[in-house]
Amino acid sequence: MVVTAGQQDSRLSIHKPLMSCDLVGIARPVVKWADEVRSEADLGTMLRRAFLDAMTPPTGPVFLSLPHDILLGPAPTSPPVKSSISKFGVAAAVDEIAAKLRTAKSPCLIVGQELGTIDGANAAVELAEKFQLPIYAAFMTQTGIVPPEHPLWRSDIPSNPAAIQDMLAPYDCVLYAGGQAFQLFAFQHSDGVATGPFLSDGAEFLHIAPAPEFIGRSQTTSVGTFGDLPTTLRALTAQLPSRPAQGPAIDAPASAFHGSSDLGPHSAANVLLEVLPEGGIIHCELPLVGQAMRSMFKWKRPGQFFMSRQTIGWAMGAAVGMNLGLGKRTHSIVIVGDGCAGFSLQALWNAAHENVPVIFAVVDNSAYGILETMTNIFTTASERRQEAYAISGPALDFVRLSEGFGVPAVAVDDLPSLREAAQAALCREGPSLIHVRIGHYFGEAK
Repeated sequence: MVVTAGQQDSRLSIHKPLMSCDLVGIARPVVKWADEVRSEADLGTMLRRAFLDAMTPPTGPVFLSLPHDILLGPAPTSPPVKSSISKFGVAAAVDEIAAKLRTAKSPCLIVGQELGTIDGANAAVELAEKFQLPIYAAFMTQTGIVPPEHPLWRSDIPSNPAAIQDMLAPYDCVLYAGGQAFQLFAFQHSDGVATGPFLSDGAEFLHIAPAPEFIGRSQTTSVGTFGDLPTTLRALTAQLPSRPAQGPAIDAPASAFHGSSDLGPHSAANVLLEVLPEGGIIHCELPLVGQAMRSMFKWKRPGQFFMSRQTIGWAMGAAVGMNLGLGKRTHSIVIVGDGCAGFSLQALWNAAHENVPVIFAVVDNSAYGILETMTNIFTTASERRQEAYAISGPALDFVRLSEGFGVPAVAVDDLPSLREAAQAALCREGPSLIHVRIGHYFGEAK
């Protein structure tokens, strides 16, 4: 993604005028490259570099600051000539990786976020099916990669060393295709260590990465290489023999939440998934459901399920933008907590303005759950009685908030009402919001 932002007139910069700031400095920590255009003559060159850097693995955002005088100045007479760059080569050492897999007694495959495209997912599944590799996904990939009902699908990798080692203990060879391997989240004292080891003694780790900077970071690597992931996986598949299929698919954990008559986060999510039309898209930003959504949603192809592991408040705006990119042809449902929704309510105006077919389901537990959880962990009972830790109330009326932005809305307090509201929203042209009031709740599923 290339992000641009307007900047004050550069001719006034020496005076530090109103509404000027160091935009490049603000953006630099979270982008691959950031700069400010200084002349009209540089505009084409800098835009070409911006798109090239954004699309070069590891892909990511790039930022350009555009001063007011540049925006008002004369445009270049012609755009720069497009570069022709071949970046889709097969990684080296494919022969070595194939040899390691052939001699392994119990190998498995872990797919990273970088395979979250149709081509990447297909390449990974083709490899796994030919050589019968159990498939795992890296911790909290932001898109669904392997359908949860696939017979070789097993689980997401956890986020602490002890749990990772337990999950991968049956395997003597682990092939990881993606960027950073074994991303951690929160230190747990029961682990005893914070940084591994992640594999059992004697197990080999093979890593095919999109760029060299990911290899050997936190896990000793028997064979590491980098290149285009789908192309390399297909080259690897060609070197491996076919193995007979092994056993049926593993039952998805979502079955435990079906049939509940209580309105809770999981039962609400199940109802929304059941009414979603074939090919519809889910954007999930509901921490109360979290990883369980990956198995609850029986999606069929990459590009139907999205969640984030690093940001709060992304889902509502992302759903509107993606729907516009798809030509307003695909129904989307945003399942978002009340706390996360508070970060991006302005997306409702954009949804109404563009008339996109998006349903915003705000699951309201009348609490900022993550703060309550952290407060309970890190403070004493006497401290929590202090006014500074009071984070409850006043209640938010998402129906009135939504209608204020131009999006029709309804509140529901039970599962039948939720189903009826969701079905009505799907029949309506344009966006809708459903305020799902589940009560003060931030524990296990009902």
